[in-house]
Amino acid sequence: SDQTLFTAGGTGVSKSLDGAVSWTQVLPTVAHSLAISPNFANDQTLFAGQANAPNTAVFYRSVNGGNSWVSRTIAPGVKYINALAPSPAYASDKTLFAGTDAGLYWSMDGGDSWLPVDAYAGQNVQSLAISPAWPGHAVLLVGLDEGVFRLLSSDPATGIVRQATSNFAALSMNPLSLSGGLLLTAGPNHDVYASEDGGASWDSRGLGGGYYSFTEVAASQAYAADQTLFAARSRSGAIGGTLYRSQDGGGSWSGVLSSDLVSDLAISPGFAHDQILFA
Repeated sequence: SDQTLFTAGGTGVSKSLDGAVSWTQVLPTVAHSLAISPNFANDQTLFAGQANAPNTAVFYRSVNGGNSWVSRTIAPGVKYINALAPSPAYASDKTLFAGTDAGLYWSMDGGDSWLPVDAYAGQNVQSLAISPAWPGHAVLLVGLDEGVFRLLSSDPATGIVRQATSNFAALSMNPLSLSGGLLLTAGPNHDVYASEDGGASWDSRGLGGGYYSFTEVAASQAYAADQTLFAARSRSGAIGGTLYRSQDGGGSWSGVLSSDLVSDLAISPGFAHDQILFA
């Protein structure tokens, strides 16, 4: 009914009052995220998050449709505010979530102060989607480099705040290995994943994140007893690669060979006794 639109990007936040026929800049700061109050028609409130800040990214709030703004910081070390998600009941609960390159944060006072959700500390939170029935239906989807998780508490200081979702999205994975009773796979910017039920379900075994690609994964033929995994990883745009080994099923990894790109691995059928591995 009001023909009002906002857009955010490299030139800041702009506003249109005529359905995008004309635009006026209302915030001249590079903005990576933008959210509008569900009650905008009455409260004229919107939020914006700064990107690629030289020090600490700034969170912005306007209560007059973008005519003026107040600024706050979410936490030291936050350089990208990637996503903002206000509660559908914002008019009464003033709750707002922020996904940043340093974790997930939430505010109960419209963004004046922020609390971390510890389960996401240090994680790059790329996107957020909040249930339209929040807080009665307390579900917040949290998109990370390693997949989508669910926060299931209207008070993120308690309850289930990091529940993995299954079959939510297909990830681009290569390579694939069947050894030691395990299906193993890995993919660019993701972890090593394993399945012990023929691929019906998968769980992360770590070693991912950042801009890494995998060229090969393998498990000991005696995996059930020795919990030994191998993964060859390279960093996108870099030269060479590293072969990693885990002896606790993926709980921890250490480099065992640094060389040119390792494109293939083969484990001796008698690995449990002869400990022979080819790369």
